[in-house]
Amino acid sequence: MTPNAPAPSSPPRDNILKHATFAFLIALVGYIFFYSCDAHLRTHKGAWTVNFQANTNGEPLLVVDQPFLKIHTQILLAGEKATNTPGIVEFKDPRHLRTPFGRVRFHDLTYLPGTIVLDVYGHEVELLPRTLVLNTKEFAWTNDITYVLTPTNKIPGLKDRDYKGRR
Repeated sequence: MTPNAPAPSSPPRDNILKHATFAFLIALVGYIFFYSCDAHLRTHKGAWTVNFQANTNGEPLLVVDQPFLKIHTQILLAGEKATNTPGIVEFKDPRHLRTPFGRVRFHDLTYLPGTIVLDVYGHEVELLPRTLVLNTKEFAWTNDITYVLTPTNKIPGLKDRDYKGRR
């Protein structure tokens, strides 16, 4: 070793806390970004809106609307009597599942508009983005049409269940 040579220096110390903080901030920003994107994808199409009302004869009438999918149709339950006060239900989350008449048998509201299955006076009404299912029969969404369900095409076993689906 020559007398004028500098003494070997120790390598710089890595600051693990600095690297961990930097990685945490990157992960946090990524999480916030992807969570907000997913939240937008879940809700941007909007919810099903069902107006539970009665026609002039007192028969239940469901008016189904979904603005994003441009759906507007009606379902008349002929031969039944609407017993409760009419109302509008927007199926946007599981807290909003109370209906003026009938009950919600199934719902999947993960990505709106989602899937809603109603049991109304013994008739099964399924609202799917791709199709309308009435008493297990599929119908293409047709705007400004009224589907009429009569007591003769009820599904056996639906009408004798309580609001929780029990016999």
